Amino acid sequence: MKQDFWVELEMVIKDSKLGEEFADKAIQKLLPYIKTCVGNYYRKALSYGVMIPFEDFYSNSLLSVWEGLQAIKSNTELNIKNVILYRLNISEKKTWRQYRKKGASTDSQQISYSSARWADLDFDCTDSHDLEHDVLSISHFDSCIKQFSMINQEYAEIIKLLITGYSSKEAFQKVYNISNYSSKERKKMERIKKRFKQVYNN
Repeated sequence: MKQDFWVELEMVIKDSKLGEEFADKAIQKLLPYIKTCVGNYYRKALSYGVMIPFEDFYSNSLLSVWEGLQAIKSNTELNIKNVILYRLNISEKKTWRQYRKKGASTDSQQISYSSARWADLDFDCTDSHDLEHDVLSISHFDSCIKQFSMINQEYAEIIKLLITGYSSKEAFQKVYNISNYSSKERKKMERIKKRFKQVYNN
């Protein structure tokens, strides 16, 4: 983003004299930039194999920027550029966290969300603000799956189903073509996941 843009934004806010319409005018000026950032967030999610709707990133970004503008209105000494960039950063993380909180599920096209990526594999993860450490590396995962398939093809198929949103029960029943899922099957599933974690963490 060129420095001129932020100068122009400051002028828009200054000219509005922080009146009732100042936030609307600032948002209109910011829209192209917000959409560019949101597009980057959306593509970043896809690069990890996670489908988070563009609209969710967009709505959270608009709300977060609007809140930032209200903060600027309350404290004119705040740096506009820093506030907006900070608010956009917060909005991206908020959107990721929203999906991590939901149950393991897929959309109608069987595209898994980030929560599905974690729910049944139960890898160690924290609420770190560094998303690079919060999302499974697709390339590393693919490599581990290939390695795991050489140990046991059925186990690898189960892990692939889990990572695309199937529950433990659904994945186990699908691979082994059974309807039962008793304590015996659950214990076996835990062993499968434990073995894959060992491969993944090596």
